[in-house]
Amino acid sequence: MNTRNLGIAAVVVAMALTLTAWLAYRAGQRSDPATESTAKAERDVLYWFDPMVPDKRFDKPGKSPFMDMQLVPRYADAVPTSGVKVAAAAVQSLGLRSQVIVPSQLAGQVTASAAITWDLRREARLDTAVDAQVVRLWIKAPYESIVAGAPLAALEAPAWASAIAEYLALRDADSAEARALAGDARRRLQRLGLAEADIRAAERGGQRTAQVIVHAPISGVITELPVREGQWLRPGELLARINPLASVWLEAALPQAQAAQVAAGGNVSIAIDALGGTLRKGEIEQVLPQIDPRSRSQTVRIVLDNRDGALVPGQFARVTLQLPPGEPALWVPDEALILTGAQARLALDEGEGRYRIAVVGTGRRAQGHTEIRSGLKAGERVVLSGQFLLDSEASVSQSADTAEADADAEPADKHSEHRHEPDLGIKPGVQP
Repeated sequence: MNTRNLGIAAVVVAMALTLTAWLAYRAGQRSDPATESTAKAERDVLYWFDPMVPDKRFDKPGKSPFMDMQLVPRYADAVPTSGVKVAAAAVQSLGLRSQVIVPSQLAGQVTASAAITWDLRREARLDTAVDAQVVRLWIKAPYESIVAGAPLAALEAPAWASAIAEYLALRDADSAEARALAGDARRRLQRLGLAEADIRAAERGGQRTAQVIVHAPISGVITELPVREGQWLRPGELLARINPLASVWLEAALPQAQAAQVAAGGNVSIAIDALGGTLRKGEIEQVLPQIDPRSRSQTVRIVLDNRDGALVPGQFARVTLQLPPGEPALWVPDEALILTGAQARLALDEGEGRYRIAVVGTGRRAQGHTEIRSGLKAGERVVLSGQFLLDSEASVSQSADTAEADADAEPADKHSEHRHEPDLGIKPGVQP
């Protein structure tokens, strides 16, 4: 019995010694100055995250549950920024190019849709000054062409018959007084609406009837013909309207701000859609002093030579108007802009591999450049290529910073799938 009790006591003592040694070892590890020094030298890690899902945080390192890659640590001394850091070796491989932007003058231009219309200044309107009847029509339908001097309609009017008879009688009289009165009678014929050609025809033929042939005063297209043979016309009623095709108007609607920058005499390039985009040159004749109440646009009128008859009212065209250069401004190439539905951004090169994304306000566009009115300073360097990659990386960094402030500290246990993108050697969120 004594031997057995001694054996049990020896086992208990051995276990106690082993436990004491283990506790002493652990205590020594906690109080080891070398271990404490090493821990202090390391950067404090707030959490680990997957760069592709920055709003999900983990309390220890390991493999991402979303894909086959290691989690990335978020250090306490990392300063949240909208910039990125690119290794010097990666700048060239990523194709990052930048340019210093300085104030400059650039002649602007604006492109707008336009429509061809009749040149109303050259329009001819034919009507009667007396009651008359349409006896005959040589042109019976609108939009037929007619040349100057061609007969258009034969009219009969009792007032014309008596006035012509009076004029011819006075003209043929022998007395000097009668011949003087003939001049007054001739002017009366003109006031009654007879054209000079009709009066001369009456003089040559001695015509004393009530019928007068109305001739076309200009060449063009009969755009209105509201009468028919046998119809009676009241004084001032329209007989026909003739519009020439030798010249036409091109009217373009511009926004008010752009219309205010153009003036009469400015050069215009015109592409006619119906002619396969054929280019023509023109000149602004007038900026009409009226704003369309529906579109809030202002009409710019351009007169085009059309002696070849290729242009027809109703055709559409695209006009490019040159704007005069204004005050010096900051112009950046269009390719440098990062455009979204809500804003425009630029990637700025701050040197030594540091890049920053800036929200900017834009203005005019001209010659492949856009005016920057806010968010950019003279002398700053703008990234011209590769800026979309920088913007994407900066967005990832900003999302991670937002998650740090808003997400709670518990590790995420539910995750969604995502697409993997290769690491291009860019370090988001690192700024001095």
